Amino acid sequence: GMVLLKNENKLLPLTPNTQIALIGQSIEDGNSMLGNYNGFICPDNKKTNDCVEPIASAFVKMNGQATTTAISDLTQTAAIKSAVSAASVVVFVIDNAYDGGRE
Repeated sequence: GMVLLKNENKLLPLTPNTQIALIGQSIEDGNSMLGNYNGFICPDNKKTNDCVEPIASAFVKMNGQATTTAISDLTQTAAIKSAVSAASVVVFVIDNAYDGGRE
């Protein structure tokens, strides 16, 4: 799926060094961002999807390591609460990558 955002108050694009909390079970797994309805997309002829960058890596490249807190272990509730409290922007990635794709 995809989400269309309304850019109220010119929030996007984020300014450099915005404090971001990035939360989600698959933020460090690029393959899970593709869902389970795809074929192999990388041009390496190895039948992999290794060319898909995980969303956490993309956020760090865009915004900087010091200002992006990425948490993929959803059992770490204290760390999540702390990251959310300190952030200017919270991005919560919801998916079904680890439940076998049962919608």
